Amino acid sequence: MLKHLSALSAPTAGWCPVPRLAVVARRGLANISATDVTNALRPFYFAVHPDFFGQHPRERAVNESSLKRLNGYLESLQRPDTRAPHPLHVTFYVRTTQPPPATISAGFTPVSFTLLSGDLVATVRDILSSCRLPTQHLAGLNVRHSPAPDRPIKWDKTFYTFTGQKDPDEEMRKAKVAEPTLGAWLQRHGPTAAERLQKSLPLRTAVQRLKEELCQRMGLQDIRWQRQWGVAHKNSQLHSLSRMGQQFPQLAQHLKGQTLLFTDQSGVNALGHIMLGITDVHHHWIKAVEEHPRLAMVLAQLRAAEDRARRMLGGASLAQRDPNVSGLSAHRALARLNLMRESALRGPPLFLPGSLRDLRLILEGSECSLRLLESGVFEVPVTSSADALQMFIAGNAREARARMNATQRLEAEALALAKECAERLGAHRVRGEAGLPPAALAECCRRLLLLPTAPHLSGLRGMRVCVSRYYSVSQDGEVVIPWQWRG
Repeated sequence: MLKHLSALSAPTAGWCPVPRLAVVARRGLANISATDVTNALRPFYFAVHPDFFGQHPRERAVNESSLKRLNGYLESLQRPDTRAPHPLHVTFYVRTTQPPPATISAGFTPVSFTLLSGDLVATVRDILSSCRLPTQHLAGLNVRHSPAPDRPIKWDKTFYTFTGQKDPDEEMRKAKVAEPTLGAWLQRHGPTAAERLQKSLPLRTAVQRLKEELCQRMGLQDIRWQRQWGVAHKNSQLHSLSRMGQQFPQLAQHLKGQTLLFTDQSGVNALGHIMLGITDVHHHWIKAVEEHPRLAMVLAQLRAAEDRARRMLGGASLAQRDPNVSGLSAHRALARLNLMRESALRGPPLFLPGSLRDLRLILEGSECSLRLLESGVFEVPVTSSADALQMFIAGNAREARARMNATQRLEAEALALAKECAERLGAHRVRGEAGLPPAALAECCRRLLLLPTAPHLSGLRGMRVCVSRYYSVSQDGEVVIPWQWRG
């Protein structure tokens, strides 16, 4: 959502041969120290700090870039000898610690706003309010007012023409239309995407061939990645795996029939997949591979605990957020189930056998709240009491089924629209970014299908398109567009 804030302050008065002036009354600008700014924005920094987005590299990159630009804007406001800065449009992904029930939660919400104020206190307030963060603590700030003339000067348009300085009113107008249209963006960045894609094609083929070769040589069932890493990263990881297999052939007996998952940490996940941390050395990988047979008992206990929990919960399925790339370790999953057995599942079954067999539950730590996701899946903290769990699920079971059915229909519709969109545009593929709601992907594809055939859309022919929340071109040549693109 684009939020236009207070107007730019006029430039300071100075000698100018232009004879005509328009004078308006205004108070001096409120100002605070750099330390006060940091303290006042502490809730904001906590909500957008890139370190909290380790599993979301694209959102992390957006926040890092936006923070650099925002800090530069704030520094310019604290320099009294500097003219009012130009409008700044930024986008942040804000962590949502307690999202509303209707949120399809990936743990963050995209927020866009434009800063136009020359007042530091007003800017701090606008940043917090734009991200829906509290502003009550600003009342206690030690605000000092910088001296300003009683009648600040607003120069005539010819002043800016004569001096070459930028007109704040014109800059404000440009800020309102700063986001490019889809066509303009494709015309500008399409050639770059096509060039990168062509350069990546041989490596893509080599990576797929190496993956199949390793699966056959090591007897692996599959090799997967937790996130959409670039093809160069995948190539490096596969070659590292190949070297480990050649240097330690005794590992083959432990790898046969297993699924390897490249992720952030090494170990064995709740599905029995062997996780290889992308930043770990071979020592950690070997430890994870050798640990798998020793975890057979833990995995057996985990399956038994899951069966007991399902019986207690009326046959409801215990789901993972993404069952194909789960990074939840087997030990942690078992610990969660044991903790839940001590809290909510100590007594008799909470529901009749099979009464909830069509519902799904995600078990989370004690930091989350008991809620129904928009997808129709229950998110359950393992420390929930039996009464609270029984009452909440029973009271929302009908709504959960309705949401699940709607989600399934919407997912099928979104996939069909993405396929149709790829065929119509001649694109190699159109996909939604991980965490993007199916409704957003469907809406984007519908709008693309309504576009008339235009020269700039021909730039998508043969391209890989990812529907996200912002514009970008990946190193592999994938075209990333926001689902709410402007026509």
